[in-house]
Amino acid sequence: METSVTTVAAIGERAALQGFLLAGVRVLTAENTGDVIDAWDALSPQTGIVILTIKARAALGTRTASLPAPLTVVLPS
Repeated sequence: METSVTTVAAIGERAALQGFLLAGVRVLTAENTGDVIDAWDALSPQTGIVILTIKARAALGTRTASLPAPLTVVLPS
């Protein structure tokens, strides 16, 4: 039986995401649009859920709509 592991990542400003490290989330700090896009493009195929800050979500534009894409969740402000 093959086992598949799905990981969780978070992209956005460091101050908003530091607490997720304690839960084992892969935190990709991105303080500007270019960093956000680079972090999104660097996600592994095993990433199933991505937590985004509001600024990171805005920077990604329509990238999160392309399939196959991981499920995204946007943190409230």
